[in-house]
Amino acid sequence: MKKIFIVMLLLMALTSIMFAEDIQLQEITLDEFLNDYLPNYKIEKRIQLEGMGRDFAVAKGTGEIVAVTRTDEKYIVKMLDLEGNYKWSHLFDNNYYNISALVSDNGNTTTLFLNEGEGRGKNVIISKDGQILYESPISYSVFYPSPDGNYVYENLNIMGSTRQKEIKLYNKHGERIVITGLENFRIRNIRIRITDKSHLIAFIEQENTDSIIMCFFEFNEGNITFLWQHEFEEGYSKIFDTHNMTTTNLRIFQNKIAVNACDSGFYIFNFDGNILHQDNELVSSFGFSQYGGFIIDNQENLKIFDKDNLNEKIINFSLKFKTTKENVLSFLKFGNLYLIDIERYFYQKMKYHTLLNENDKTRLIDESFYFLSLNNSNIIIAFNYEPNSSITIIYGGEK
Repeated sequence: MKKIFIVMLLLMALTSIMFAEDIQLQEITLDEFLNDYLPNYKIEKRIQLEGMGRDFAVAKGTGEIVAVTRTDEKYIVKMLDLEGNYKWSHLFDNNYYNISALVSDNGNTTTLFLNEGEGRGKNVIISKDGQILYESPISYSVFYPSPDGNYVYENLNIMGSTRQKEIKLYNKHGERIVITGLENFRIRNIRIRITDKSHLIAFIEQENTDSIIMCFFEFNEGNITFLWQHEFEEGYSKIFDTHNMTTTNLRIFQNKIAVNACDSGFYIFNFDGNILHQDNELVSSFGFSQYGGFIIDNQENLKIFDKDNLNEKIINFSLKFKTTKENVLSFLKFGNLYLIDIERYFYQKMKYHTLLNENDKTRLIDESFYFLSLNNSNIIIAFNYEPNSSITIIYGGEK
């Protein structure tokens, strides 16, 4: 009993320390942020949603938004345009653990993962006009839409324990596509990421080796042609059986590919296979800005690099004191102002989504942000998750 009491005291002390560190950062509202920091950006539309926000996805080529919210009775999934008009909606039973959404760059294809818990769930493919094209059996795999929406590809999620020995690619109706061009690889495990309409990345663990190769292929209607590869050091395959290499450990911006290979280092390649940046320090999470600069979280501070990969700024803020792991996703830069988007997990009770840093002063904002540049306008989409979720459309420059 005495040991239990001591452990409880330690946990209470740790919680107090984390809370004290947390409250040192002032929280400001979205309106205060725009008035004080971005006076040239104006709110065009506020859209109130029903229920608590669970996930949002943006078609970066068109600005269409897929919003997932949950009430006491149901999940609501809607697609909206930048004017706030609803294009389609679907209702799902709220017995699901969560529903997450992905959308193609052109908004033509949306995929939902209906999570039943412990990584098990089914996938739903939805067309641009809201028609459900396909619903998969229960599995541990997640469907990801290609940027052009013509394909979806299947990767085991973080709970999937078996190896995936082949590329599982489908058209948007859920019909399997035959893949050719991998005959020379002795594949023990493979994950892919389609980068654009004509290229894909594959992370391959081959038989009788502990190394992992990242291959860049030209892709054409199921036929893939090898272009170049990079081999990561022996030993990295110990954690390759997760979905991390194609999700949390990979970011793509235009023709840049950022890869966090953990003990093997952090890299940025271009589509020609040239290494633009290499860092051997341990990176926890990372992301790109709207201009191609990038940010690294090394669990001690945040390092920001400009688009030419030169060290631009170090922010003395650490995410490691949180009770659950948090990751940086991306950041927006406006002069000396940095908005750093923090990943939100649906099961976390987190007060904020964005760090606001200017002149070494850091504040918190409850919303998460997404940046678009469309039709000569700079657009910020702000998402508020709780207690009642909303979407705010903000324009800078000419609409």
